Formats: sequence, structure tokens, C-alpha cells
Amino acid sequence: MKHYITSRNRRDTGFTLEDLWGNMNKVWKELAESIVGKKQRSNKPWISQKTLEKLEERRKAKARINQAQTRQQKKTSSTHVCISTQASQKHST
Repeated sequence: MKHYITSRNRRDTGFTLEDLWGNMNKVWKELAESIVGKKQRSNKPWISQKTLEKLEERRKAKARINQAQTRQQKKTSSTHVCISTQASQKHST
């Protein structure tokens, strides 16, 4: 019965259940943002800007490793991560 209702509704409106749910979800989010406002992210005061930059650099390097398709590319990328990590540790001490 549920399948019949879903397929009948899809034929009638031209929208799938996922489309309707996505539209409703978007409307609720927009309404909530307009009333409450969007949450502002702030950095913790004890973390310096230099540390945040290093974290971002390491995140990008790990993404390169995960996107590498061959073993050689992974090895090269991971070597760069190790070198940059060691260099940042030397500079921070």
C-alpha cells in the first residue's frame, strides 16, 4: 500500500518523496536562520593563528594522500606530510 501511495503521488505531482523532503528541509533551515541567525564560529584564544595555519596545511596534505590513486603517489604525498610535520616541530621548539 505504501509503495502504491508513493508511486501515485509521484505521478500526480512530478516530485519524488526525496524532493519534497529536501524542499521542506531547506525551508525550515532558512526560516530558522532568519529568526535565530547563523552560529558564528570563533577560534579558541589559546590557539595561535600560526597553529591554525599548520592544521589547515596538514588537513590538505592528508586529503592529497587519500585522493592518491597509486602507491607511488601515496608514498610521495606521505613523505611530504612527514617532512612538513618535522619542519614545523623544529620551528616550534
